[in-house]
Amino acid sequence: MNVILVFLSIVFITVIGYSFINFFKILNGFDKLLRLSYSFGLGIIFVSFQLYCYSRLNIVWTSADILTPWVIFILIHIIKNRNLLTKLPKWPRLKKVDYLLLFFIAFCTFYAVFEALIRPPVAWDSWAAWLFQSKMFFLGNNIDPSLLRHYNFYYPILYYLLNSFVFIIIGNFDDTSILLISSAFYFFTLLLFFGFTSRRYGIRKGLFFTFLLAALQNLIRHGGRMEAGLADLPLGYLAFCSTTLLLDYIDNKGVKTLTLMSIFLAGTALTKSEGLPFALVISAIAIYYIFKNKLFSHFIYLLIWVVPIVDWEAYKRSNGIMSYFSGHYFVTSWIKFSDSLLGTLKELINIKSWNLIWFSYFVSLMLKKSWTKYGLILNVIVLSQLIFYIVTYIFTAGNSPESSIERLLIHIVPIAMLEIMFVINYEKFNLGKLFGFKNRKIMKFIADYVS
Repeated sequence: MNVILVFLSIVFITVIGYSFINFFKILNGFDKLLRLSYSFGLGIIFVSFQLYCYSRLNIVWTSADILTPWVIFILIHIIKNRNLLTKLPKWPRLKKVDYLLLFFIAFCTFYAVFEALIRPPVAWDSWAAWLFQSKMFFLGNNIDPSLLRHYNFYYPILYYLLNSFVFIIIGNFDDTSILLISSAFYFFTLLLFFGFTSRRYGIRKGLFFTFLLAALQNLIRHGGRMEAGLADLPLGYLAFCSTTLLLDYIDNKGVKTLTLMSIFLAGTALTKSEGLPFALVISAIAIYYIFKNKLFSHFIYLLIWVVPIVDWEAYKRSNGIMSYFSGHYFVTSWIKFSDSLLGTLKELINIKSWNLIWFSYFVSLMLKKSWTKYGLILNVIVLSQLIFYIVTYIFTAGNSPESSIERLLIHIVPIAMLEIMFVINYEKFNLGKLFGFKNRKIMKFIADYVS
């Protein structure tokens, strides 16, 4: 029963986001599938922010008080758009190879769901951090700063509040059913990747590269059984949402797209500490294009994401809650330097977890197309984040690649895959020349397969 309720919670959260996008006519140039892929993340940000605001205003968390405003908003949206349910997207014409790729993607997704639901979490990180704090909020019906201070919980709060929201809906906490949330992040990451890439490069290419992403063992584990870092895939999804919205803003310069991107940046920065560098780098790129195109009025919309971050930090400081660096003081040595570099490199060449994606990514960096407009933007985001992780390992205590780099690479892998796809754009790039094929039949086979 709880599994069904968690599933319905995911649907409800997605409907909240989709209603907001439709009601305010955001992403009008996007098809319904692509808008749906952003809706889950937007709904998560809204319900988490709702719980946070209720707690700040001393409003007790009850299912009625939490759900009623959203139900009213959704009903208003449905009444305003009565033909919404009748305008279903048309199923595209697919060939056998497309259905085969779709089957493989669906298989990976169902496997991730199966892995999530076969047993409760067994990792200490799940018990003592990610689920424990959500249970505290749920049982207390608010955010109790004294408990945060007592247990030294200084992490960004979005993921905990998301779990608390689901616990409120199902009326109790269920360690097994709640892992379905991880599978939802896996699904919507793939949906966004396919929606964004197929819009630019066609359905066949979108399906092919979505399958390559879906088949990564580490991504599947985070969509199901990876319990030591329950917030890493959510961060990867939200960062990918922010990145794709940045690319669309650069193309179309829409202020609504910029506003939506800023909302997602807030969610990114409030999911994990590693989300803040994402937000800063993406904001810096957006600022560059704002000044380049003299769109100075857009600047205020970009800064929306800063407000909740400043408020959360002020809340922690006013309640005596420690910061991240209070528990990870600065320290370095030559051993840490070498271990940080070698440990990261070791994981990048770990084919068992990543197949050949990181090898392909670094090969793509040697190609000229990788450093033109979109490739440059994607590389700045990926490489700056990777460098941030390595520098953190080198200069802070308690951090090492052996303990976390496998999880942290999840944050950037969708963006890296998008960069690879951008470089190997089959409409403008000759795969045969790239891989050294001289036989025309082989080159024709490759071209026919991906087109």
